[in-house]
Amino acid sequence: MSKIKILILIVIVFTLGCQDSYVGSIANYPIGAEITAYDQEGLEKVIVRDLNGSIISEGDFLDGVNHGVWIEYDDKGAPLSIKSYFMGSLQGVTLEFENGAMISRSSYKNNQLNGLTMTFNNRGKLSEVNYVNGVIHGINKKFYQGGTLMEEANYVNGVIDGLAKWYGEDGTLSFQYLYENGKLVDQNPEVE
Repeated sequence: MSKIKILILIVIVFTLGCQDSYVGSIANYPIGAEITAYDQEGLEKVIVRDLNGSIISEGDFLDGVNHGVWIEYDDKGAPLSIKSYFMGSLQGVTLEFENGAMISRSSYKNNQLNGLTMTFNNRGKLSEVNYVNGVIHGINKKFYQGGTLMEEANYVNGVIDGLAKWYGEDGTLSFQYLYENGKLVDQNPEVE
């Protein structure tokens, strides 16, 4: 089966699997899902397999919604994502992978990004973005491919505010701008 067909199948199965229409019947789970009740409080283990029988996702349902850790896998069995849910909402840490390597780490609260989100490539960290209730807020950083700090800026409620700095690949400060509520107010200000 081609990778595109597998990807389409994963998207369809995952989309169906995230619907909140569960009423206790196997018919409401994704095609290929196996359900094993294993908890006295109604928690059910759900395993979704592709047409070849390989596991493409697994996790828990409680009262018809995702609850606990859910893992999605690629066609080689390596994790694509690990997500934490509480009663159907993303809650806690979410990890995403590509070819077995972590490419992002995010924190969620009530289905919204909340806390530090980091992205990576095979050479190191690419970015750090802070969120509060789904809005960018705080010091945010971007890095060169080798991991050296490239830029750093402060955001308040999604708007750049304060000193923004850019660095050369050798780590030296190249230039800086001062912003107030999203507006540039000074280029290369003197900093004490």
